[in-house]
Amino acid sequence: MCRIIMKFNEPLSIKEMEAHREQCENGAGILMAKGGSFYAVKDMEHEKMWKKYKKEFIADSPFYLFHSRMPSSGKVSMRNTQPFYDSIIGFCHNGTVNKKDLMMPLALFGEYMDGSESDSYLLFRLLKRCNMITVKTMLDKY
Repeated sequence: MCRIIMKFNEPLSIKEMEAHREQCENGAGILMAKGGSFYAVKDMEHEKMWKKYKKEFIADSPFYLFHSRMPSSGKVSMRNTQPFYDSIIGFCHNGTVNKKDLMMPLALFGEYMDGSESDSYLLFRLLKRCNMITVKTMLDKY
């Protein structure tokens, strides 16, 4: 199962992240914020991700969101490595959602998916297209 750590106003330590390494070595990332924008460091290997984090660390981020992946669906790839983010939403997910439930509505929006995407990547793509009431309804369902 994936591992998620969220800390507010206090950076993540390597000890906190490494506690999940053995179980989840298929991609890891940390989401931070600065000046109203999200920024992430991600890699397929914890050690490389940690080096990027130390180099690109944002000291005054109001939060640090770490995700370490153990795939339940979707190919092991950078595209499926969390956390996902854009200009207004940061997201990571632990669990399983039926990919067919997510692919159909995305197709209606004109987004083609080839099946190598994780359920979390698909869920993020769909959440980005929804208003907040719809998002709450979807999250309540799962």
